[in-house]
Amino acid sequence: MNAGFFTAGSQESLPEMMLSELMSHGLTVYQADVLQDIYNVIVKQRLDCIFLNVNVEKLDWLKFIRFLKKNPKTATLHIMIFTSSDNKAYLNEFVDLGVNGIFHTYPPLTSYTEKIKSIVGVFESEISNKRKFVRVETTKDDPIPARLELPERVGVFRGKVEDISVVAASITMENPSLVEHMEAGSPVNRLELDFDGIIVTCTATVIRKIGEDLLIVEFADRDHTFNKEVVTYIYNKINY
Repeated sequence: MNAGFFTAGSQESLPEMMLSELMSHGLTVYQADVLQDIYNVIVKQRLDCIFLNVNVEKLDWLKFIRFLKKNPKTATLHIMIFTSSDNKAYLNEFVDLGVNGIFHTYPPLTSYTEKIKSIVGVFESEISNKRKFVRVETTKDDPIPARLELPERVGVFRGKVEDISVVAASITMENPSLVEHMEAGSPVNRLELDFDGIIVTCTATVIRKIGEDLLIVEFADRDHTFNKEVVTYIYNKINY
């Protein structure tokens, strides 16, 4: 299942902790200033569930949701909204359009982090569609060098990340002979990623190998710093 959280029309980013927790849980947080951009993301990313902060009055949210519900590409989309409005007539219009839930942003939006994660789990079970994590490719302008330490091999092995999600990465290794000895399930004692001079580490497990020099590894034992840097990198890639 693909889930998106939109901070539409707002120049304020989500608090760091909330951003990290939501994206680590499988939601992708998008910054959008116009409704057409939101629609484009929904269709391109094939989102199954969206969370909208509808407090930006200059955007016609009712018209937008009506469009989503009538459009065959988005008619089955699960929609949750956050609003600070006390206008019952206005809120009832959202209900009549078939939104799946309305949350009041008093207390602050950050207090709903666990609730959002729970809702994603419910929707995931309802549509029987495994959660997906957005993946972004690195470029020459923003590379992520990698270093691996392995249980039964002496030394540190270098590579570069080709693409990354909050749970895994594809790494091209400088030493192809290393990949020959790796199999699905092979452990990585220490995986070190370099985000423009900020070094973060975790353990990892090889998911599979592709060709002579590419390893797909799944992260394990991640701490807050690791999650923060990975999430920040992905968020910036998809929003800027």
